[in-house]
Amino acid sequence: MKTTFAISLFGSVAELAAALGITVQAVYLWGDEVPKLRQYEIRELRPEAFIKARDLVDDLIELAEEGEVYFDKTRYQYSLDDIEKSAVKAHPEFSAFMATTLAMGKAAL
Repeated sequence: MKTTFAISLFGSVAELAAALGITVQAVYLWGDEVPKLRQYEIRELRPEAFIKARDLVDDLIELAEEGEVYFDKTRYQYSLDDIEKSAVKAHPEFSAFMATTLAMGKAAL
């Protein structure tokens, strides 16, 4: 969970800190990601935000099961090919890792 999202659930850093019983400085120490244990606390304090997200996922699954949403494997293949051509060349230091990751993605098709 991103720290900015957690803050938005409470309206401010001060309100988030107060709800969790910690200092504002402690929230700033999190960086970009909320620590896992704090994520659980936030979910308990603001369950409505996560129920909405779960409902959206359920709706998407239902649409897929009804054939209303589909996954275009050919289009995805072209996307992976484009990433391979541009990203591996742009970042040779990561080329082995990227090549492996892309190969796994293509194999999943």
